[in-house]
Amino acid sequence: MRQHAEDGSRTWPLYDFAIPPSFIALLFCLAVSVAAPLWSQTSASTTFEDVEKRATEAREAKRLEEAAALYRQGLALKPSWQEGSWYLGTSLYGLKRYPEARDAFRHLALSQPGNGPAWALAGMCEFELKEYPRAQEYLLRAESTGLGGNEELSSLVRFRIALLLNRSGDFKQARDRLLPIAAAGTYPEVIEAMGLNLLRAPLLPAEIPEQDRDLYMRAGEAMNAKITHDSEGAARLFDELVTAYPDRPNVHFARGASLMESAPDQAMLEFQHELQLNPSDPGALLELAELSLKQESTEKAVSYARRAVKANPAVPVPHRVLGEALLASGDTTGAIEEFQVAARQEPAYPQSHFLLAQAYKKAGKNLLASKEMAEFERLDRKQKSDFSKASPSQ
Repeated sequence: MRQHAEDGSRTWPLYDFAIPPSFIALLFCLAVSVAAPLWSQTSASTTFEDVEKRATEAREAKRLEEAAALYRQGLALKPSWQEGSWYLGTSLYGLKRYPEARDAFRHLALSQPGNGPAWALAGMCEFELKEYPRAQEYLLRAESTGLGGNEELSSLVRFRIALLLNRSGDFKQARDRLLPIAAAGTYPEVIEAMGLNLLRAPLLPAEIPEQDRDLYMRAGEAMNAKITHDSEGAARLFDELVTAYPDRPNVHFARGASLMESAPDQAMLEFQHELQLNPSDPGALLELAELSLKQESTEKAVSYARRAVKANPAVPVPHRVLGEALLASGDTTGAIEEFQVAARQEPAYPQSHFLLAQAYKKAGKNLLASKEMAEFERLDRKQKSDFSKASPSQ
């Protein structure tokens, strides 16, 4: 990999898809702080106490096969042994026996719904098993439940959620999650993930074909330079990306997006180049429509926006942009129709109602304008309140 200096403070790649030994150690430490209080230390049979002692000795000596067998034996004697379920799961995870580890963690999580680490490890097992929708469900539940302030486990969970969002095609949410992760430290997997996100590739880093790895690493490095405010480096890296891969989808789009604020005319050329490769690319069409609006070229804006709606009619954003272009061109009736579609498709999004209120007002429909403005204000308050509630846990 290019452009990545060694940092002595980072002793192992936090986001590696392999299982680093220190992660197994982390799981055992978590068990002490999370799982130990969950089971009663009342008197138990001598047989159980003997099994518990031997299981602990095997685990501490890293004899994971033996430990797993003993924890199973202990759980057969005492099914409510929560600590045993945790250590059984961590032992099996260390052995890469993910289906059995998943079952152990899921059993613990279902019996202790507030046990965030158990949901997290169940999700990681599902991730390894390529059961991605369920992995995302469990990891999001772990995140919302809480992970006891353990930043290493939280980072692993956040990164895997970002990867899964990107793989499912939710590039915006994935990007919003990747940016703070990248700010904390750019490991190779993070750079590759940013490259995949930038080029809108619904893949995991592990799924990148070997012949394409350089493409996504270059894209990720260019994006990393941009978000770290290395303007000169970002410009150079985007130039190198386009030179190396002039005909790959989304490369010109990515460079255009990087130029939107600093050089909008050059950005427009890049988006037009993207359309030469893919005439129905909705992202390039939308960006061209918005740039044309800023330049007061309303006829071009309407044309690009109509093409974006045709390419992606079930998504509200193209309808909003087309509505804005039509409103700017004087077609208030057409604008109202597009804003109505956007509001139906995404009723909880405040901006659609605000735009619809403006269009109604311009058309002289003041009662409808007041109704939509009231709905905008209600949704806007709710959105700000939800964000405020979520902020302390970020």
